[in-house]
Amino acid sequence: MIRTAYVFFFVLAGTSALTVSACSGGQIAVGSSAQALQKQKDGSPTGNGTACGWDLPVSNDPGATGGGGAAGTSKIGDNFKGPDGCNDCTCTAQGIACTERDCGGNVACTEEAKQCPDGSYVARSGPKCEFVECPGVACTLEALQCPDGSSVGRTGPKCEFTPCPTPVACDTIAKVCPDGSAVGRVPPSCDFAPCPKACSLDVPSTCPPGTTCQVPSGLPTRNGTCK
Repeated sequence: MIRTAYVFFFVLAGTSALTVSACSGGQIAVGSSAQALQKQKDGSPTGNGTACGWDLPVSNDPGATGGGGAAGTSKIGDNFKGPDGCNDCTCTAQGIACTERDCGGNVACTEEAKQCPDGSYVARSGPKCEFVECPGVACTLEALQCPDGSSVGRTGPKCEFTPCPTPVACDTIAKVCPDGSAVGRVPPSCDFAPCPKACSLDVPSTCPPGTTCQVPSGLPTRNGTCK
């Protein structure tokens, strides 16, 4: 009888030493109530000495688990479930401390949603109940021609056209060209428009397409302009 009891005790003692992989990758005894201090994704503390909060947004539902109600913060001494809905957390002066029990892979994440820049929503997922990455935005390569002749493309999370440049109001000063005609200022730089190109009827046409060399009556043939 004594030998049998000794063997039974040995088996129980060995069973209590079993360990499993914790959520953080370390080893922790099954059912342990020890709590480990948590950090935000960037390594900064989850508390400021008076309150605690996760780096991820939480639900506006005051009854939601995972970090302290509507404002997303908890007071020192508050107890709540971790984002995985399994481990127990406490707000301490140093930040949020949580148990790191193995949840057996069956993690029930809280039902919060995060709105992405493109207007869609993503939920928490995975063993750490982190928000799924927002979808990337690839805008089409369309172009919009603005009143001033420039073009703008689509950009931003909603792929809207970039605003056109603000219209420029040029002054009404005119410049007299050598052929006696006048040109005004044009946007967007408000420089004077080019004067008509000089030409001569004695030389093969050098005028731009769509124009011809014209000489005012009574002037030499070399005093023409392209019009």
